[in-house]
Amino acid sequence: MRYIGNKTKLLRFIGDVLDERAVRPGHALDAFAGTASVGHYLKTRGFRVTSCDLMTYSLAFQKAYIEVDVLPDFQRLLAPQSPIARLESSGQFLTAIDRRFGLQSDLFENHEASDRAFQKVAVF
Repeated sequence: MRYIGNKTKLLRFIGDVLDERAVRPGHALDAFAGTASVGHYLKTRGFRVTSCDLMTYSLAFQKAYIEVDVLPDFQRLLAPQSPIARLESSGQFLTAIDRRFGLQSDLFENHEASDRAFQKVAVF
C-alpha cells in the first residue's frame, strides 16, 4: 500500500546502516508502523518486533506482516466435517446468503450507466 510517509523505499538504507554498524538481531520497536513495512523487514532479518500505530488500518498490516509467522492453510476450517462445510451445504445458509446479497446482484450489471454517472461527478 502506498501512502505519504511510507518507508518502503528506505528499507535498503536501513539494512545498510544495520550492516555497517554490525547490529545483530534483537528486539525492535516499530513505532508509527503504518503499513508495517519496516517491522516486516526487520522480522525477515531475524528481529523480534513490537509495533504500534494510532491508525486502525495499520493493525491489519501489523497482524499480517509482523504477528503471523506462517501462512494459515485453513485445513480445519475447510475440512468436510467442519461447521462451515455443514452450514454451507444447508439450504438455510444458501437462503441467508441470497437474502443478504441477492438484492445487490445487479449493482454492476449496467456498466454504461455506471460509467456515465461517474463521468458526471468525476473531476480530473
